[in-house]
Amino acid sequence: MQALVRSQAYMALSAAAFVGICAALLGRSLDWPWYLLATVGCWWVYLADAGLGLAQEDRINVPARVEFLTRHRRTLAIILALLTLISAIAILKKSGLGARTAILLGALLVVACGYVFPIVPRRKKPSRRLKESELLKPVIVSVAWLAGAMLLVVLQGRPIANPAAPPPVIAAFLFLLLFGDSVALDWRDREGDRHHGIETWAVRLGRATPWLFAAGCFIAAALIYFNSVNRLWCAAALTMLLTHAATLPLFPAARRHPLFFYIVVAAWRFSGLIPMLIFSRA
Repeated sequence: MQALVRSQAYMALSAAAFVGICAALLGRSLDWPWYLLATVGCWWVYLADAGLGLAQEDRINVPARVEFLTRHRRTLAIILALLTLISAIAILKKSGLGARTAILLGALLVVACGYVFPIVPRRKKPSRRLKESELLKPVIVSVAWLAGAMLLVVLQGRPIANPAAPPPVIAAFLFLLLFGDSVALDWRDREGDRHHGIETWAVRLGRATPWLFAAGCFIAAALIYFNSVNRLWCAAALTMLLTHAATLPLFPAARRHPLFFYIVVAAWRFSGLIPMLIFSRA
């Protein structure tokens, strides 16, 4: 499990699971190559971010991951290159690539490059990464995940059922969970961020950070309650929220048990698939 997390494969697989959640909630079916592409694309971004050594704060926050990626960087790059080739061939052969989907993928690539590399210009200052936008970082990450997954499902998915809830409600709910993820991981990484002068939400709020996370859970619960008209929506959303909320009591142990904390933070993206599989077979 350590290798799965430190190689960033766990987060990459959660991207495919997240696309699956969006597809089920929007009532659409997506061909398997798109799930592979979601995994590969996410893995490239996180591997580049952690493996190129540009994020100096990671040497303090997650030294074991930095060491693992430094040691296995070439092997992981070869694996990813092969998976990228397979997904590209499968998409072109099975689904095709429309113009709007190509634009979406291009936009996501630009955001990913801006996240990893210092290409964002600043007046009279060196360029910086989107990741260093501090307070905007959780919003940028959450919007990129949400827009990428939902638009991919809308553009490439085939309608098979009505949406489980109004799409704006689905988007708002998932955004809150994604934003909470980012804030929680910033809490774990606050020591290295503070050392390098990166003032994230966790650095600025300090011990009040868990309250921001809890507020997001409360609003997400309200979205479920006031839109409880569909069994799939209620079951899936409640499962995801409860799994997500399990992170809250772990905030005090985030620095002592970073691996376990990381696993729990992203676990809702997998648990949300369970009720969807149950209802699809019913």
